[in-house]
Amino acid sequence: MDERSLTHLCQNGTCYCDWRLTIYDCVDSAGLKIIYLVMIGFSALVSLFSFSIFLHRFIYKGHRLFDFNSASVLKPKPIDCLMFFLTIFNLLRMLTGIILVTDVSRTNLLARSFMFEFPWQWGYGACALYLLGIAQTLADVRLDHTLFTTFFFQFPVLTFFPPDFQPPQSHKSTARQWLPSIKTVDRIGLTFLCLPFIINNVCAIASGVLGATHLGTAEIFIRLLYVFWFWHCGSLAAAVIYAGIKLVRLLQTHLKKFKSAISSSSSQAQKIQAGMFKIRSLVGVLFLALGGFAIFLLLYGLLRDQIIQSVPGSYALCALWNFLGPLASFFACLAVISNPRIDEKPTLGLPHSSGNITSSNHGGTTTTSSFQDTSALSADAFDRLQKIKADRHELEEEEDDHQVMGFPLQHSQTNLISIPLKTAQF
Repeated sequence: MDERSLTHLCQNGTCYCDWRLTIYDCVDSAGLKIIYLVMIGFSALVSLFSFSIFLHRFIYKGHRLFDFNSASVLKPKPIDCLMFFLTIFNLLRMLTGIILVTDVSRTNLLARSFMFEFPWQWGYGACALYLLGIAQTLADVRLDHTLFTTFFFQFPVLTFFPPDFQPPQSHKSTARQWLPSIKTVDRIGLTFLCLPFIINNVCAIASGVLGATHLGTAEIFIRLLYVFWFWHCGSLAAAVIYAGIKLVRLLQTHLKKFKSAISSSSSQAQKIQAGMFKIRSLVGVLFLALGGFAIFLLLYGLLRDQIIQSVPGSYALCALWNFLGPLASFFACLAVISNPRIDEKPTLGLPHSSGNITSSNHGGTTTTSSFQDTSALSADAFDRLQKIKADRHELEEEEDDHQVMGFPLQHSQTNLISIPLKTAQF
């Protein structure tokens, strides 16, 4: 006898589980239970891993999740938001697994449907906030002549350049080649972030409410849910890979300009290249996770019955679905801790006050041993740029002929500063 419900499909007395909602009373129960038990343990470890990184940054380094002093509507700190949202995601996935393994609230289809979908919105939100934070920071930070001059007056490396040296093109101007305005970035980012919480929750709740009384309508909402998920993940994956490619090209442009202006050693160029490699790696992880998940979701939305009724296919998709998120989270955590300075310095070839810079003065001539190690984009480094920008406005009225942005100059340096640079505004 054939029977059909939201949780089971039965043919000739053999029942198959929709493993999103239940893993018992079907031919593949034993294998599904093992998959969920392993997922629970793995998600617990990954959540502990990401939360440790977040606490270190939040308590020890004093970071915050959002910059409320920004002109943007919502300006997340990319790494901090990524770690926090991934922690919530893995904890909720662990809770979902525990509910299915212990088989609590078995008849409450609304709760089970919602609890299966809700964690993924946090994982998706982690990727969306990371992309939004990077895009807003690049669009907002302006590495123009004034800021560039500030850095090289703050650190005594001025005579490292020829007297007629001109700072590179504005970073903000270069960023405009591929970034829209701040308002447009806000709109796109908030759309990416909020739509799944609205549309997907409506579909998940509707399928749970109608599952017991209107099975056909409930299954339509399930298919719509995963078509929407495919659209969300596919769009974000495309945005991530597009922004990643453009960002690497932007950094390559700056690298060429610094190579032409600075007699940097090959080792310094290799460090900058290593920083771009880390960016490519992180973008690759996000793209593969989002793109892979989009494909799985589309397959499930279109071929739900065929997948459920195939034991090998059900095992395969269940395992991929349950482990893709924790694996992506794990590799993201590794990317953050593999190099402690992965998010501490920008990949723009600029020196930093906390780095390995040594200098000596002989007859007014200043030299430097090296530029800083470079790595992937950093919330800390961009915070430093913003602080200098704020200091410039606070000390603007106190500038004179021997000061630029509040930093005193040696007499031998004043002839290198043009009047427009002394009065430049952000």
